This record gives sequence, structure tokens and C-alpha cells, in this order.
Amino acid sequence: MKPFSLDHLNETEFEEFCYDLLGELGFVNINWRKGTGLVSSPSDRGRDIECQLERTDIDGNKYFEKWFVQCKHHKKGVPPTELQGILTWATAENPDKVLIIASNFLSNPAKDFLKDYERTNKPRFKIKIWERPDLDRLTLDRPQLLRTYEIVGEPSVGEPSYLSILHPTHILYMKGIQLNSLDYLFRILDKLDPGKRDEVLGWTYKVIIKPRYREPIPGKKETLGELRIGDVSYDIFKRSCYQIVTKNVIEEYLLVFLIINLTLQFWLSLGDKSSIDESISRMEHMLAFFQSKLREEAEDKEALQGIIRLTEDSIRNAPANIQRNYEVYEYFCENVVSALLLEDIFAHAKPPPLPHAFYGTVQINGREAPIGTKVEATGEGVLTGIAGNPIVTTELGRYGSADPFGVKLLVQGNVVKGATITFYVNDVCAGQTATWHSDEVTQLNLTASIVGPARETAE
Repeated sequence: MKPFSLDHLNETEFEEFCYDLLGELGFVNINWRKGTGLVSSPSDRGRDIECQLERTDIDGNKYFEKWFVQCKHHKKGVPPTELQGILTWATAENPDKVLIIASNFLSNPAKDFLKDYERTNKPRFKIKIWERPDLDRLTLDRPQLLRTYEIVGEPSVGEPSYLSILHPTHILYMKGIQLNSLDYLFRILDKLDPGKRDEVLGWTYKVIIKPRYREPIPGKKETLGELRIGDVSYDIFKRSCYQIVTKNVIEEYLLVFLIINLTLQFWLSLGDKSSIDESISRMEHMLAFFQSKLREEAEDKEALQGIIRLTEDSIRNAPANIQRNYEVYEYFCENVVSALLLEDIFAHAKPPPLPHAFYGTVQINGREAPIGTKVEATGEGVLTGIAGNPIVTTELGRYGSADPFGVKLLVQGNVVKGATITFYVNDVCAGQTATWHSDEVTQLNLTASIVGPARETAE
């Protein structure tokens, strides 16, 4: 995208831009000093615009400041001679502020002239200067003004604008407050081609799963994948999402919103076709840096040469890579985001099933289990490693409590009514099972033997 510039405006258009900007900034009673606003208008007598700005004292009293504004449209620095007229006029009428707006900048002699004027004349009015960087900052959140005067947002020849590459479904997703359930999201994701799904969500997997990494072996070249401890997969990602919600780390709908926005932003940033030249320029600066380090460093030359080759390849393939990343972004929009927009969360929303609670006695080898014994329940769809499952005994030979408000072993998750629940005591399978029913409390006495079958894990 082209940088902020006002050079394409003529003098009158620049004055109109300044007039509209002042209105956007809250100035009132804005009046032209030119009669018609045309290039052929008579002299502006040293200033272009007169306006007022409401101020509030610390005691709440409101008053208006009078501002004299002169607009200077120069592609080079504004010279001192261009400033004498407004100072003469301001000296005669004593406004509160004199504002000089330059489409580019004031020359150094002009700035020195203003400093000398203030030091020598000590005027009652205060002099302010807005140059191009100030105008850029003041218009950042005023897209309509920028579009009206074609200042930014219009691409260079052959270059798309950032807004134009946003997918329509992405815009619709941003437009409203989108609420989606995890069940609905995973019904969509389950239908995707597994390879394509892993490509699209690979980075998001890592954000949610938070895999651990071991220390690299000294002197051995290893990839991040080789350093990672444990798997990163769609199934683990899916299970992690449900565990995050069950543990009340974040609301379900916020988690879905986070996942979708992370994925959208990741691929759009990598596939930003509106800034290919900027991306290549950044990589060229990186390349120059590593090349300079190669000339200076006596050690690690092989590693630096590898980085240089990788950077050169990235520069050479940048347009194709960015296009490929943009296609992934489009795929995600068209196959996931568009489907999420169709969910009517309130039409199908239902509260999650309440847990089945258990308590009772617990024995190991025929004796009361000691305090600190772990009791855990498992089964199809049962969530473990969460509050309430497992629990640790705090009383000799008992787990949970018969007290309606006491601690119990809570069996919950995406569990089907009538599912078989298996119990473990200190990771040893107990001799009892139960049938799961939502919102029930069951006394179940457990027994386990240290010679019984060790618990098998699914990991």
C-alpha cells in the first residue's frame, strides 16, 4: 500500500482536506477566509481557515478557543517568507492559537524563524505546527476522510489493497459477535480432508496443546519437531479444547472465537498479497545482516551460510509462497468460517449434562485405604485430570462424602446414558463398575488388590 502522501492534491484540495480534518477533530464554527474556495479566489490575507475549539476548565466551565489556521501545500520545505502573513494577521486580532498545517514539512529556516519570532515578540497566541507525520497520525482512524481525498488505501498499479484481499466470509465474521459451540466447530472440522486440516490448523494446534520441548543435544542439528516432547495432532487438539472448557479456563464460545481468529490472522498475514514488496524488502535487510555477520564471524560460518541460503530461497519464492498461503486462507474461510456463520447457537443450545457423583468406602487388600489414596473414574467420553476426577481421600477408608454439600467423585463429559464406568484406586483397577446417569448420586464401595491388573493408559 502506498504511504501517506498529500502530493496528489492541488492547493485548494489540500485546504478542503484541512477544513474537513478540523471538523473531524471537533472544531466548530469553521470559516473559509477565501471567498469561494476556488484557486482563482482572492488572497486569503495570511490565513486560510478560522475556527473554534471547545475547552473545559478544571471546574467544568466551558469556553471556546479561537484558532487561525493556515494551510501550506509545498512538496519541499515551507520557507520563512510564507509565514509572515499569518503572523501579521494574528498579531492584529490576537487569536488563542495559530496553527500552520504543512502538507509535507517546514524548512529548518522556517522553524528557526518561528522560534525567533516567539522569543522576540512574545505573542499572546500560541503557535502550533502540523506536518505530514502529524497528519498521518491524526487521520489513522478516519478511513472515510482518507478515501475521500484518495490519500491511502488505493493500491499501486497492479497491487491489491489490504481490504480488498479480505475474504467476504472473514468480513462477515468480524462484522458481528459470532457465537459458536465446540461441538459445531468439530462437526465441521471432522469433515475436512485430514491432510488439509492439519495444514490449516497446524500452528493453532501448538497454541492450544502447548507442547513441551527438550534441550537440544550440543553439536547436533535438530529441528523443532525433533525437540518436541509428545505428539501434536488433531485428536489431541480436540481433546485439549474440551478439557480447557471443562476446567473453566475460558468460555466455550470465546475459545472457538479465539481459534478462528488466530487461524484467520495467521494465514492472512502470511498470505498478504498487498505487501509483497514490503515482505521482500524485510527479507533483503535480513539477508544483508546475515551476510555482514558471515564476513565478521570466524565461527558458525556453516550455520550462517545455511540461513543465507534459506533467506535467498525465501526471497526468490516469496510471491509464490504468499499466493499459496493466501489460498490456504481462502480454503479456511470457505470451508470452516462460512459454515460457522450458519450456526444458530440459541436454537440448539442446551445445558451440558450434569455429572454422576460417587462416594463410598475404599479398601486395598481388604484393609481401609490410607489417607491420600487416589480414586479415579474412567469410561467412554469421561473427562479425567479435572476438578472432581480424580479425588484424593481425606478420611481413612472413605472417598467422597455422603453430605449433600461434601466432596464427591464427579464423573462427567460427553458421556452416553448407561455407559459403563470403571474405577481405579491408586491406578489399580477396582473390582466394581457402575452405569452412568446424569445428575445422580451413588454410593459405591470400592475394593482393589495390589496384585490386580495395572491401569492401562491410552497415551
